[in-house]
Amino acid sequence: MSFNAKSVATLTSATALLPSQSMTINVSHPGKTLSMPSIRDIVRQAFLAQFLSIEAEEQLRTMMQDRYEAADFQAFMKLQDAVMKGHIRQEARERIQP
Repeated sequence: MSFNAKSVATLTSATALLPSQSMTINVSHPGKTLSMPSIRDIVRQAFLAQFLSIEAEEQLRTMMQDRYEAADFQAFMKLQDAVMKGHIRQEARERIQP
């Protein structure tokens, strides 16, 4: 498992994820701990909702700039394919079209 973060990070799960499981990454900052979803969590949510929000898209864009696992990349590619085929609506595209 590889992960690169500018803050100290702890992973709550180091095992492969089943569709019903989720992985949360806790990022520690002085005085508080933030919890952010993994790439697979965001992709899973988009498939469940059949919708990719602008916020989720931005999160993915940011997360893909750091190190990530092969499973995250595969999930991202499946999402990209589903969006291109029209199986998942993309908020950013809907805002552009009249």
